[in-house]
Amino acid sequence: MTLSSDFPLQCRRCKGRCCSEGYFDFLQVLPEDITRLAKHLQITSRQLKSKYLVHQDGLWALFLGRGCPFFDHYKHACKVHIARPRGCREFEVGSEKCQQAQEAPSFILNQLHRMMRGY
Repeated sequence: MTLSSDFPLQCRRCKGRCCSEGYFDFLQVLPEDITRLAKHLQITSRQLKSKYLVHQDGLWALFLGRGCPFFDHYKHACKVHIARPRGCREFEVGSEKCQQAQEAPSFILNQLHRMMRGY
């Protein structure tokens, strides 16, 4: 799946920053998400947990600090879109969180450039 014309224009413009830039630290993964992802990836739930998930406070989550492990940076698309976790399914394009994710990388880069220039 690529960011084709069936994706909202905002997604095609920013190329999935919400998934690729590490804007969010963690995404909770529910038991049904684990089952669906493992089946889609043709691995066991245990393998999925050990390879992709962290267990914290009794919950399973994807660590997104460096971007989602299921995001294809060359195609700018989700490799598991059909089996993606509920949190991804419920993420609204154009929402406040979406806009923050779109703006955050540019803001951070601009701040770094200013610091390097000394102002």
